Amino acid sequence: MNSNTYEYLYNNTVIAAKLSSWGRSTMQVSGPDEIASLFREGSQIKIYDGGYRDTVTPRVDITDNTSFGDSKLTKWLPDGKVLITPANYAVDGQPIADTPNGRVRVATGYNTAVWKQGPATETILHPISKNEFLRHARANIPRLQVPEAFFIATVL
Repeated sequence: MNSNTYEYLYNNTVIAAKLSSWGRSTMQVSGPDEIASLFREGSQIKIYDGGYRDTVTPRVDITDNTSFGDSKLTKWLPDGKVLITPANYAVDGQPIADTPNGRVRVATGYNTAVWKQGPATETILHPISKNEFLRHARANIPRLQVPEAFFIATVL
């Protein structure tokens, strides 16, 4: 879940009441582990605010640019949604997902290139300016091996 969803759970009176019925003297929830104790044993809450930017405008002036900052970030996990997976990320000993190495294009000479499997690093020497460029390329695409192990829940 993202931090906004966690804040909602943290301030939720229903969750505080459930924790209070276990003999708590305070109504304040102390952290994610305490909320996770309401679920199956071994449950963990991980807060993740990562995301991506839909578009990025050219940087002309920092004060002019409106496509930077947290307000322009589209979160992978939207507010009010929780991604639920098995605690060890495996079902019956099989990993639920992996990220195999894809193919990348690597130069082999002047105007020639080949496809190579997995990450590749190359050094390019510019023949005129004599500048040296170091390039590292990799292509990884997540692959869901057990798609039914991923659940999205809505926090009400």
